[in-house]
Amino acid sequence: MGKKRKIHIDLQDGPAERPLLGDLLRSHGLLPVEREETKPTEGGVSKEEPLGGPDFSRVGRLVLQFEKKGHGGKQATRVEGLPFSLGEIGSLARELRREMGCGAWVDGTSILLQGDLAERLRDWFARKGVKRIVISGRGGRAE
Repeated sequence: MGKKRKIHIDLQDGPAERPLLGDLLRSHGLLPVEREETKPTEGGVSKEEPLGGPDFSRVGRLVLQFEKKGHGGKQATRVEGLPFSLGEIGSLARELRREMGCGAWVDGTSILLQGDLAERLRDWFARKGVKRIVISGRGGRAE
């Protein structure tokens, strides 16, 4: 066995040729951080583009149904009446999971959420622009 060779790294090569090394050195403060120039839009104020979420103005009637049967005695809330594609329903389930702080999953063309969230969901969907929201399983209050 011979001597181990020491690897010599010349910092003059620049981090562009060795991106991982450059990131490591920048994170430890040994190289200056390169800042990307941002182009200002109209009047020097940058506008945030709205996310391409589902259009809730297409929803005619949304049904929020409280369920306990078939879930092992646990409470669940089903959201029905969504006229979106399966991809949009999946992204809406992820958004509801974050907003409501509970588990949510897609079941066919509806969304199931863990817990009794009918009132909170009614307020959330009303803020999004849904005109008619029916709460079922609790006397069928329509609002």
